[in-house]
Amino acid sequence: MKKVKVLLIVNIIQIILLIASIIASIFILPNILSFGESSVPPTVVLGTELDSTNGFAQVTSYGAIPNDGKDDTSAFKKALKTNASLYIPVGTYDLNETLLIDSITLKGCGSTNTVIRSNADNVAISVKGNAIVEDITVEFVEKAISGEEKSGEKVAIEDAGLLSGSMIRGVGFKNFGTGFLSNSETKGAFCTTLEAITFSDFSYKAIEIKNGLSTVIRSATIGKGKSNKLTPVSLGGVATVETMNFSETECEYAFEMVNADSVIVRNISFTGTKATSKSLINCANSR
Repeated sequence: MKKVKVLLIVNIIQIILLIASIIASIFILPNILSFGESSVPPTVVLGTELDSTNGFAQVTSYGAIPNDGKDDTSAFKKALKTNASLYIPVGTYDLNETLLIDSITLKGCGSTNTVIRSNADNVAISVKGNAIVEDITVEFVEKAISGEEKSGEKVAIEDAGLLSGSMIRGVGFKNFGTGFLSNSETKGAFCTTLEAITFSDFSYKAIEIKNGLSTVIRSATIGKGKSNKLTPVSLGGVATVETMNFSETECEYAFEMVNADSVIVRNISFTGTKATSKSLINCANSR
């Protein structure tokens, strides 16, 4: 009988404690955590005066207007002055000057939704430091490409000194001379990853990395160029290729290694690809 009473008392105490904890969570705890005001910050909208809080500046809040065919360079520069990363909403944005990205993120809404259309003299986007470019398409205006471009001419994204952790991800490249260029003679594309990228309508190369150091190319699709005398991908230095597909590409060689120290290639495929040299892969002075 005593054991039953003890168990009953224990159960009653547990119920009382449970009720007390519920009351505390509803009425007391919020007041303790609020410090006089609501403890939950308001939702930060991209492109407001609170840009410094969320780390992004939305370019449309600084004067960029998508799809109007007018130059948005000034608005992009204003957004860059906040020292925040740039967020680019859906639409096509026209830039008449090179966009300089240094150790920040340039983010769009997907490569089929956000387009940077460049009419710059030579380079659409120049990236350096710990930079990330993702979820956009980069292209030149139609009249800017002659079809006779050479190395370093009409470059969509140029490596101007990328550091470890940099990434070009989810980017579409269209109508350009060279898509991604890293032409440093000493150390190019250092520990940089190119991932989920597509190339089409190029007049010189999709990718040219002259002296990469631990560059990783993961999931790249190379489409049709503007000539059958091209070699769409040229790699030097130390690089790893994981899944690259050449589709309906006419070229001299599809893939070449030039003065490469170590290039590891996994899962490379050729669909409807024709090489005028009768060889799809060329190893030139490479180990």
